[in-house]
Amino acid sequence: MSLDIGARIRAKVVDKNVLAINDQVTLEKIFSEPSHLSIRNNSLFRSLSYGMMRWHHRLNWQVDKLVTKKINPRDKKLKSLLRLGLFQLQFTRIPDHASVSETVNAAEILGIKKTKGLVNAVLRRFLREGKALERPMQENIQAVTSHPRWMINIIKNDWPNHWQQILEANNSLPPMWIRVNKRKVIFDDYLKILDKNNIDYEYTIENDLLKLKNPIPMRSLPKYNEGWVSIQDASSQLSVEYLKIKNGDRILDACAAPGGKSSHILELNQNVDELVSVDINNNRLKVMRENLNRLGHRHAIVAGDSLSPSKWWDGKHFQKILLDAPCSSLGVIRRHPDIKVLRTPKDIENILYIQDKLLHSLWPLLETKGNILYTTCSIIKKENEDMVSNFVKNTPDATFDEELFGGEKFRQILPGENDMDGFFYSSIKKVDL
Repeated sequence: MSLDIGARIRAKVVDKNVLAINDQVTLEKIFSEPSHLSIRNNSLFRSLSYGMMRWHHRLNWQVDKLVTKKINPRDKKLKSLLRLGLFQLQFTRIPDHASVSETVNAAEILGIKKTKGLVNAVLRRFLREGKALERPMQENIQAVTSHPRWMINIIKNDWPNHWQQILEANNSLPPMWIRVNKRKVIFDDYLKILDKNNIDYEYTIENDLLKLKNPIPMRSLPKYNEGWVSIQDASSQLSVEYLKIKNGDRILDACAAPGGKSSHILELNQNVDELVSVDINNNRLKVMRENLNRLGHRHAIVAGDSLSPSKWWDGKHFQKILLDAPCSSLGVIRRHPDIKVLRTPKDIENILYIQDKLLHSLWPLLETKGNILYTTCSIIKKENEDMVSNFVKNTPDATFDEELFGGEKFRQILPGENDMDGFFYSSIKKVDL
């Protein structure tokens, strides 16, 4: 790779980093757009972009300690470039000389040529003095954990015996879990295909959960384009099991896009009477339709708002409703490290309102003796235990289906538990008054 290409990739990383932070644009959205880079260069672009977000708070603290003259808040490209350089020196295998030189060269491409000397001096100072920063960094919890203080406080309050493990898991690289489409191929036959292609995996007999030992580009999976396999974390795959679908059930997948759970329902339950998938986001619905077409599934997809079902519901009740509610996503930070930078406490308050309204809006659509499975990819008790407990307490014909979780009202998976994402489940049954 020439220095020019390397510097241009780093400049692109900085531009996108500034865009994400300034305009609250997620990395998921950034990487949903064509990059026009080769596979190798796009992999570097992605790795640097995600890594900077993962260690944002630590890198920010280090920049402040290493730069003797205070950086003007308007010099966002400069500060982002310094974070990028420090990230490479600490968390990548890129040789130090290449990290420094290509980061310095990126300053010119970014239009901040005058800062090249500063960037060079700061990165070389870190190479000399970086180890001396370790001790004072231990005294700053935001820097040492690379999480915002408000988020640390919430996690510590809700999980006093596990908060440190949660923060460590959040900073780890996520594994790649896959799901075999049993309508397309026999499970054991797909394992043989993986073996033939020298793709190492770990297989959990319970629920047929499959994890690759080394993540690969999804389109490198054998028969991916033909719909033989999907990418879905193990904790998310458990949702369909907890629905306890019976032959003839009419099922609603509310907030369904991008469709992982809908496709899983169809793959495991060929005798489903009817599945209706609803989502309000047209862009995500487009992705959902494309994915379902790839997998070979056909069913009703509705562009609608689950907060206002009267606008799309046909009046026919559902036996099962899957509500994968919008949430803070604090259980999937290792997959979406920008959550630590973009999410705010106010966001959670807004989310709580939506979650409560969704439960109340969808409850009339459920048949008596039917179940609504409430799930989130959060670990915050306000969004999970407290939310469903308050709903059941204030809804006369609602009760917890405790048999589902061995006598418990819900199940919470914490990030990193059995190498899964953080996920919450609770099944609420409608009783006959």
